[in-house]
Amino acid sequence: MFERYTEKARRVIFFARYESSQFGSPYIESEHLLLGILREDKALTKRFFRSDKPVESIRKQIEEHTTVREKTSTSIDLPLSNECKRVLAYAAEEAEGLSHTHIGTEHLLLGLLREEKCFAGEILQERGLRLPAVREEVQRMAQEMEQGRAQDTLAQSSHKPRPSATEHRLAANFLDVSCRRLGQMTEYLTACVKKLSEEQIWQRQGAYENAVGNLVLHLCGNARQWIMHGVGGAPDVRVRDKEFSADGGMSGAELIALFEATMDEAKRVIAAVPAERMTERVHPQGRDVSVLEAIYQVVGHVQQHTGQIILLTKQMLGTDLDLTMPRPR
Repeated sequence: MFERYTEKARRVIFFARYESSQFGSPYIESEHLLLGILREDKALTKRFFRSDKPVESIRKQIEEHTTVREKTSTSIDLPLSNECKRVLAYAAEEAEGLSHTHIGTEHLLLGLLREEKCFAGEILQERGLRLPAVREEVQRMAQEMEQGRAQDTLAQSSHKPRPSATEHRLAANFLDVSCRRLGQMTEYLTACVKKLSEEQIWQRQGAYENAVGNLVLHLCGNARQWIMHGVGGAPDVRVRDKEFSADGGMSGAELIALFEATMDEAKRVIAAVPAERMTERVHPQGRDVSVLEAIYQVVGHVQQHTGQIILLTKQMLGTDLDLTMPRPR
């Protein structure tokens, strides 16, 4: 659910859960989310609140409004209230409306203002925050950040030393190994899927387990988001939840064709990366990583889940697959 959230936004959810437990609430409510925002993002708080001490005044207002019960353990996974669920849905809509690929604390603030009858929304309106004005300011913030990144990139490119011959060789070797690993995993995964029936491809042992088909879709979505989008600059079209909720609809042949095409495209993007870009910062899935780390993540991710698919295939077929060197019989 929180894949598109920035690290700050994820910490807001963590702090909201903590605040809820301190109030002894059975749910994470909108006011807990607001306290999480104020606690996590000081820059955002300073930008939108005229008071020097908004956190203290808002906390006092919430305490006066709330019946404080016995604290609950912070290890308990408290559910979101219906209001809070709507706030998160509104936050996602606001991010999409602003053409932002991430969901940040600023979008959570907009979500609270959209749910205007919730307690947190009322608190914000009492302090003069209005949805149109805040939305306009959030858009201005994004433009300022983009300009700042562009200036940083320009400054770095003008002062950044050219990679040495050794660095060029290291980069070339890393990219070559990465492409070969993806090719090898494609062979292993294809061999497994071909051995399974359509029923076995989508078979789950329980709600806690993904089918082979889900893992193939997940690997394709992850590679497209991190390599084609993060490294290659293509639009981010991933809908991660659908990778795990699917329970059929694609045959083994179709899954193989999708995976092979995805890996081929990923390898083309990886092979074209110049040594100068290896330390460049990119932001797939709301993360802040280097191009090298993005590639490394995907190769490791493909190897991890391909190993899982191999194990599942062995268990369903009850036999060794002889994917590498056949063992003596």
